[in-house]
Amino acid sequence: MHRYSLTRRDALRLTLGASLARLIPFNLQAPRPVPSPSQLTWQRDELAMFIHFGVNTFSNREWGEGKEDPAIFNPTRLDAAQWARTARDAGFKAMILTAKHHDGFCLWPTKTTRHSVASSPFRGGSGDVVREFVDACRHENLRVGLYCSPRDRN
Repeated sequence: MHRYSLTRRDALRLTLGASLARLIPFNLQAPRPVPSPSQLTWQRDELAMFIHFGVNTFSNREWGEGKEDPAIFNPTRLDAAQWARTARDAGFKAMILTAKHHDGFCLWPTKTTRHSVASSPFRGGSGDVVREFVDACRHENLRVGLYCSPRDRN
């Protein structure tokens, strides 16, 4: 049998600890996180299609430098309605389009930069991939998401 010696200081700590423990309810649990309505919607969607389409589709490069000539962007057979139909038929509930990636090329006409579809031959310089995408998603009853990179190499 082992003998343990208990100092007055240790006894005081034990007494104080036991006294404080009685003040804390035994069923104390950390509150469980509650998802926001948008997080619940995202989870219920289960599938979202991410479309990564932009000037690099035509530069044959994975990473854009922001110096690409907008004239190379000319999707002559762009059919956003086909994208949306395919997504819906495959069971997707939402689609997300990379409207502006880190290279800075904007898939909508904007006055903030010349690095956009407005400076390209796409639809005679008056094309708007974002508008076509949003309209197609809405027609197929798909939720719409747009990704705009905070980084802009242009």
